[in-house]
Amino acid sequence: MRDLRDRVVVVTGAGSGLGRACAEAFARHGARVHALDISAARARETASLVRHGGGVARSYRVDCADGGSFERAARRILTREGRVDVLVNNAGVCVAGPADQITPSDWEWILGVNLWGVIHGVRLFLPGMVERGEGHIVNVASMAGLTGLPMVAAYCASKAAVVGLSESLALELPARGVRVTLVCPAAVRTNVMRDGRIRLPGRWPERIEGWFGRFAVSPEKMADEIVEAVRRERSLVAPVSQMSFLWWLRRAFPRAYLEGGARLVAGLLGPKKPGAVKHEV
Repeated sequence: MRDLRDRVVVVTGAGSGLGRACAEAFARHGARVHALDISAARARETASLVRHGGGVARSYRVDCADGGSFERAARRILTREGRVDVLVNNAGVCVAGPADQITPSDWEWILGVNLWGVIHGVRLFLPGMVERGEGHIVNVASMAGLTGLPMVAAYCASKAAVVGLSESLALELPARGVRVTLVCPAAVRTNVMRDGRIRLPGRWPERIEGWFGRFAVSPEKMADEIVEAVRRERSLVAPVSQMSFLWWLRRAFPRAYLEGGARLVAGLLGPKKPGAVKHEV
């Protein structure tokens, strides 16, 4: 899909960060953008920025975890446009903290947005793409979907599911004319941590902030790579960074990665502290 002029592009989580950058980047290539976000104000702001730059965009207030909400927006888009050429499943949230303190509502929230948001997007727009024999789906996962990391078990689980789904689709769909791109950045400077449910103990917030400062790329740079991947029909966007070393270490020496990593984390957590922990049931 080298020429994006007049292509219809749907971007979820388009109200800020990578989603907004993707909306603007596709619009610069002449695409007609539909910006979806759980915040109506943020979605409108994105659409306004696109139009201010000379592009075409409409905004929608959508809770991607809610199939009905997503379906209503999809109907409006398909009624207006007749098709969707590119779907960017970008909406994502984060839960961070000790695994034993992740509540059922945390699990429902993160899996609802990070996994079911992708599933809803696929189920709503893929049939039309297959019927036309053309289309492109971009699923934004994370390096955390390829490599387990401490203190973000729920986030890793949700993104690993997106990786598995995307790889399956990437094998199945090209024969039917639909391409799939899996995006696995190490870190992108977005609102995901600020808007997330972050309950990290001790000095972990400082460590996470320092890690983001060292490894995170700008959403604009990441968006440009995503647009280029769609234009060149690339199946994977996984920018090389220092974080990539963990991915390769896990692949080459999985036992060393798990056992050595566990010892490292144990040292960071310090001595065990007895005491009861309240759990939500």
